[in-house]
Amino acid sequence: KRSTKPLTSFLETSNYLLNENIIYQSKATVWKSGTTDFLFDYDTVPVVHFEKLNLICYSNEDSAVIYDTHGDYFPLKSIWKGNKGKVNWLRAGLPEDEVHAYLGKYEIYLGFSKYTADSVKFFHKKYWSKALLGTLEEKVLANVTAENASYPRFTSYFTDIEIKDVFNDIDFKGGIEMHGSKLYGLGNELQPAHLVFKKDGKDFISIYSRNIVIYPDRLASALSSVTIICKEDSIHHPGLQLNYVDANKELSLSRTGETTSKSPFYDTYHNLDIYSEAIYWTMNEPSLSFEAVKGSVGTGKASFESSNFFSEARYLKLQGIDLVNPLNLIKRFTDRYNVRTIGVQAFAEENLMPQEQVIAMFVNLSNRGFVIYDRDSKSALIKDKLFDYINAMNRKVDYDVLQFNSEAFRSKNATLELDSFGLKLFGVPFVYLSDSQNVFIYPENEQLVMRKGMDFTFSGRVHAGTFDFYARNCEFNYDQFKIGMPVIDSMSFRVSSFERNEAGERYPVKVKNVIADLGGDLYIDDPNNKSGLKQYPKFPI
Repeated sequence: KRSTKPLTSFLETSNYLLNENIIYQSKATVWKSGTTDFLFDYDTVPVVHFEKLNLICYSNEDSAVIYDTHGDYFPLKSIWKGNKGKVNWLRAGLPEDEVHAYLGKYEIYLGFSKYTADSVKFFHKKYWSKALLGTLEEKVLANVTAENASYPRFTSYFTDIEIKDVFNDIDFKGGIEMHGSKLYGLGNELQPAHLVFKKDGKDFISIYSRNIVIYPDRLASALSSVTIICKEDSIHHPGLQLNYVDANKELSLSRTGETTSKSPFYDTYHNLDIYSEAIYWTMNEPSLSFEAVKGSVGTGKASFESSNFFSEARYLKLQGIDLVNPLNLIKRFTDRYNVRTIGVQAFAEENLMPQEQVIAMFVNLSNRGFVIYDRDSKSALIKDKLFDYINAMNRKVDYDVLQFNSEAFRSKNATLELDSFGLKLFGVPFVYLSDSQNVFIYPENEQLVMRKGMDFTFSGRVHAGTFDFYARNCEFNYDQFKIGMPVIDSMSFRVSSFERNEAGERYPVKVKNVIADLGGDLYIDDPNNKSGLKQYPKFPI
């Protein structure tokens, strides 16, 4: 009265095994033994013992092999229980002696052309000599070539694996995944994968990412947190696209993605927020460059803005038609709960806003340098700039208007000299130092060099009130808010005319001769009044 299906299944298995060495067969998948040495047995259910074999899976005109394994096949359940064995990556074009994995105990349902094995020992001798412990996943797919193969796959259990010299002077630490020929460095929210680019034997660029692709000839990551070390300071960005090509040793870091990628570079050495499309560095070269993404057509634009910059128009633009400015909403939340990191959900519930609206707000503020938004944790780290902006709007603190706008046609916007960390700007036609005191400069050749703490050097024309100085080797001191001009080739100035205009006013006219061969200091305004909120009629001096 029992079903005849188990008997039929057993007889079919016997027929395939005895005639064709086939362990299991369906319309899509065939599992085959590489030996005729096996033993039929019965222990409450039928079982076939294999002492040693190569277990081969055929599907989609491709195949996968477990070499030198042994185990038992249970035909009534189509299950293989194996022990030991070796898997290589020849299908992905990698040498067998270089990349392979050793299996422990594993189990496969032969109805599918795939399987997973735990506690696998994985070797990639190009990068490390000891075995990594993890899981193996194998799947036979159609139209697979060595270039597009994504299996076999290995995932390490641990996320603190070190690879010294992934490429010369580049170290890696993190978790490991192998997808076909692609090696991935993996991390998580608490422990991201870490790349370090070295210069002169010291750490220079530190990169953290959830996912780094390690190709044989290059590195790539869609979203990375990057820190360029400048002595005790740094240039930082929370989300850049990374590409490194080993053939020419070039590293590119670009703001071409979404969300945090559009945030500025935070430069604590020069006290700047830098809005540039990309950074390029050829390893061991003495400088790196800020410029447009290579291949872009037209003029590359970049802005280098004082971290203490304030614009009332920008503040009002952030508010738009809302009743409350988003900066004030955030400050109110941080004051109430005494926090500097805000979660999207908590902020949305507090202000009765949809989470999508809060995310859009955080992303917008991140792009303008007020917060650092983490899309994985859905939280925003509030920067001091947000509170400074509110205080500046309320006229409680001093601020400045220093902004260096660069336009370079198929050229660099700036270069960072790695010996002195001077930041040389190009394509800067003029710079306002004080709008209230009417002091601005026209740098010679549209070039100037930023130094530590917003100081900079330049040559060119300095306009201050009714005076114009044509000077060389000028030094702007931010803290003292003055320009040192040791070499002034000439100075011209304007005086009130003898004639009056229709309104009865004496308009300024330029004196026809100049004073030459001077030197001196120009004090723009009181050092604590860079914003010009207070009136000091004696400045500029």
